[in-house]
Amino acid sequence: MTSYRSILFVFCLSFCGCGDVILGSDPPNTPEANFEHLWRDYDRYYALFDAKGVNWQMLYDQYRPQVTAQTNERELFAILSAMLTPLNDGHVSLTAPFARFQSNQDSRVPDGFNTNRVRMHYLENRGYQTGGNRFLYGRLEGNIGYIYIRSFSGGGLTGSAANWVYDIDIVLEDLKDVIGMVLDVRRNSGGNGMNAYELAGRFVDYEQIVVQAQIRNGPKHTDFTAPETWSMRPRGESQYIRPTVVLVNNFSVSAAELFMLALRRYSHITVMGSTTPGSLSANIYRELPNGWIYRISTVRTLSPEGESLDSGGLAPDIHVPFEPVPEETIRDPVLDAAMALLKEQS
Repeated sequence: MTSYRSILFVFCLSFCGCGDVILGSDPPNTPEANFEHLWRDYDRYYALFDAKGVNWQMLYDQYRPQVTAQTNERELFAILSAMLTPLNDGHVSLTAPFARFQSNQDSRVPDGFNTNRVRMHYLENRGYQTGGNRFLYGRLEGNIGYIYIRSFSGGGLTGSAANWVYDIDIVLEDLKDVIGMVLDVRRNSGGNGMNAYELAGRFVDYEQIVVQAQIRNGPKHTDFTAPETWSMRPRGESQYIRPTVVLVNNFSVSAAELFMLALRRYSHITVMGSTTPGSLSANIYRELPNGWIYRISTVRTLSPEGESLDSGGLAPDIHVPFEPVPEETIRDPVLDAAMALLKEQS
């Protein structure tokens, strides 16, 4: 089995939402050269053409004729963005001084979830915050615990930026007698995968393989390293292992999806909500001759059984739609369903 540190490093690249800017030689800064440069880099490094069902050569044939020496910057940005859109990958982006594109930006519909509704209408005493305000926590009706995790951002676990991670132990001490727990990562925009791993380890009682990863390592779209396995295991001095529900939606991305993957195979944990975007891959940043920065997903993610996890997002165990609602609505149907399930299981 691959070591904890080595495979976690791979996933940390993904869920930090960061990577190295890799610079090559200086090709000419023309519209045609910029198009060719970006297309070739994706052709060489992108890992998910098969998972996304994208024929990259066909997209070249479609969009390359649209670029000429007379194409201006905004036109070129629009053409490149259109070519990248079919990848529908939250870790594919293109950034120019005047605009930023993300290839799944049009595929996610806001559902109206907000933490203010939870505070005002669900939590006793409107809850408490800690961990640099990344945790909102408290008790729900029926002595059910609730922890909202806003993000997993922050530096490595040994750095001061990530000291907030260990405040989860303060939260769990306050909630140690609850009959069940809701872990809410809806609208969690990701961050550092090591932080997600550390938090998830407070809710499991044994080690098991939860995911595999393969790195694109050759010129063919099918060139990958052998699968590396990644295991989840208990972390911290104590763990909460009573019935637990993890809430996700289509804005739970990157490290939030890793958090879901780390927990969903344990029998006392149920994932509920809507399908996540599937932004799992590690990524690198590259630079065009004109200075624009773009991001390429370089790793494909598999279940322990070898099933692709990159194609259509991660589906919850129980799908509970949360349709767009007015801000003043006081009920949260996903949270209501989670509370009902935990009461049944208690």
